[in-house]
Amino acid sequence: MSPLGLRHMAVVDKLGMLFGKSADNEFIMRIQGGIKLSEYSELYPDIETLNFLSIKLDLQ
Repeated sequence: MSPLGLRHMAVVDKLGMLFGKSADNEFIMRIQGGIKLSEYSELYPDIETLNFLSIKLDLQ
């Protein structure tokens, strides 16, 4: 994978700020985090919006 350019990083940062402001405890905003699809497959998108029901948190 080629390195990300400054323009790409700036757009991701700006979108993260805009989405983050509108999240207001309605959804989770994740920047460049992983999404595990299966035991052998994981994606790393730039921006994810997740509803609270789609993630299971094991905080113990």
